[in-house]
Amino acid sequence: MHLRKPTNLELKAYADASHGGEKARSQSGTLLLLGEQLVGWTSRRQDVVALSITEAEYISDCEGAKDLLWAKQFLEELGISQLTPPTLLMDSKGAAYLTKTTKFQ
Repeated sequence: MHLRKPTNLELKAYADASHGGEKARSQSGTLLLLGEQLVGWTSRRQDVVALSITEAEYISDCEGAKDLLWAKQFLEELGISQLTPPTLLMDSKGAAYLTKTTKFQ
């Protein structure tokens, strides 16, 4: 891995999931970028069996949000203040809708 000084301090994460079916656990993945520099990634099996691809994506998006919050707090402890709010990028419209509604809480 070759790290370069970032041109900006924009913190963003890409989150995605692969649905394991109704009897298997799904897989979550997250890429964490500072500017255009990859600074972290994860790939792990989800703890629960998701009954739909939307549920698997929602779980993955939650993991991506937690990774973003951790990275933001880590940068703040190092004395690096964020210029822009962290961004979570996802590819599921259903999961994005669930993050914006309180209907199912």
